Amino acid sequence: MKFITEFLFNEFKEVKLYFLSALIGAAINSLQGHDIFGAWEPYLVPLLALSLTKALSAYRHRERDLIARMPEVRSEPVFVTEADGQIMLGAGKGWNTITTAGIGSLGDLFGAEATNRLLDEMVLRQEGQSEDCYFSPAMGKTYHVHYCMEGENWLVWLSAVSSEELKVSA
Repeated sequence: MKFITEFLFNEFKEVKLYFLSALIGAAINSLQGHDIFGAWEPYLVPLLALSLTKALSAYRHRERDLIARMPEVRSEPVFVTEADGQIMLGAGKGWNTITTAGIGSLGDLFGAEATNRLLDEMVLRQEGQSEDCYFSPAMGKTYHVHYCMEGENWLVWLSAVSSEELKVSA
C-alpha cells in the first residue's frame, strides 16, 4: 500500500513544481514592493501548497489510475463509437489489433447485418450485454458485446466467447 509520503516525494522530484513556485514567489515579492528575493516565504508557501495538493489528489485517485490502465492489459477490444457505429478511439492491446486490421466501424468488425441488429439492440436497451454472440470475420473470433451510452457516444467492450460457451448455446 502506498502512503501519501510516497506521492509527496514524487511531487518534489518534479522540476515544474519549483519553477512554478519560483514564479509565484517572485510575483508576490514584486507585488509587495520588495526585491524579487526580498523574502523567502512567498517561495516556500506555494511550493508546499502545490506539492501537497497534487500529492493528495494523486493519492485519492490511485485506484482510478489502476482501473484506467485496465484496457492496456486486456486483450479484448475496448473502444468508443459514435451513434452510427463509427469507432472514434480506443485503448490497449485490443485497440492495437483493431487498428492493425484496418477496422473503423462496427460494420467492419461484424458485418452490416449483424451491426444493424446490434445497434438496434443498443438503442433499445441503452446499457448491458448483447443478447446474441457476434462473430467477427475480421478478427476471427466470436464476442459478447458490452455497451453503455455515454452522452451521444457508446462505450463498447468485447469479451471473447470460448468454444465451450458456443457449444452450450448451440
